[in-house]
Amino acid sequence: MRNFLLCIGMVLVSVLMLAQTPNQYINYQAVSRDANGDPIANQDIGLKICVCNGEIATQSNNEVYCEIFDVRTNQLGLFNVPIGSGVPVVGAFEQIRWDEDNHFLKVYMDSEGGNSYELVGSSDIQSVPYALYAGRAAGAKVTSGNEPTENGEYSGDLHVDITSGTVYSWDEISQIWSPIGNLNAAATDTIFIGIDTIYIQGLTGPTGPTGPTGPQGIQGSQGLTGPTGPQGVQGIQGSTGPQGVQGNTGAQGNTGAQGDTGDTGLQGATGEIGPVGPKGVKGDTGATGPAGADGDDGDDGADGEDGINCWDLDEDGNNDANEDVNN
Repeated sequence: MRNFLLCIGMVLVSVLMLAQTPNQYINYQAVSRDANGDPIANQDIGLKICVCNGEIATQSNNEVYCEIFDVRTNQLGLFNVPIGSGVPVVGAFEQIRWDEDNHFLKVYMDSEGGNSYELVGSSDIQSVPYALYAGRAAGAKVTSGNEPTENGEYSGDLHVDITSGTVYSWDEISQIWSPIGNLNAAATDTIFIGIDTIYIQGLTGPTGPTGPTGPQGIQGSQGLTGPTGPQGVQGIQGSTGPQGVQGNTGAQGNTGAQGDTGDTGLQGATGEIGPVGPKGVKGDTGATGPAGADGDDGDDGADGEDGINCWDLDEDGNNDANEDVNN
């Protein structure tokens, strides 16, 4: 925890609300931020708040009252605690002597929600919460004007000098008004006095520098669609813009349907006779043609010698003995 705090250097931006609650607490509101200025949002943190005597510049170990709180920051890192309502660890809140000294606050924090507290800031209490002091005496009241000239009624009655800002308390035993603080009225234009508190309306100071941009808020819900507005007047035709850049060639389209056959074109001129081609392979022998017509009878030959008559019965070409010769 210590290393974490030292590393990020916790920053505490605080606003002390001096108007007391009905239970006589002091409202304290602050925003916890990391070293980058980002809120420590939606996180449980541990707090220890101490009321100290003296001036904040001395930062001496003069804690007269300390109490601890377990709180949770909101989405902006904001938290709010009533001082006097926590768990006391040093002193008692009702025993603080607001009339005896100046006071300031020391704020310790554990950003992990534990009790390893580290000092993260100090805040001046710009004016004493006099209602806590005045409320100790039954019937105490608050008056204002110049320096008090009339006696108070009860111990603890308060009177504010609106010229000097001095605050007096009436001591019923000694019958005197004793100054117990100053509200610096010379720097203001109005003093408001209530039945249980005193505070000052200061002059409006100069506008401070613009704070850092807060975190992006949660997206709101979609609003209802508004009614359609009336049709606007037709605008004047604008001039033609410049020719755009040539686009990329589109993808090849699908092949279209076969078109109708066109008309036969004119007969072209006869080309030149080409060279004789090479001799072709010999073809197969054609079929035998039909027999030709009988030729004319030749001349009669000369008569031959007379032959022998025989029967070649066994057809062997010989004139065997058993074959009849010239018979």
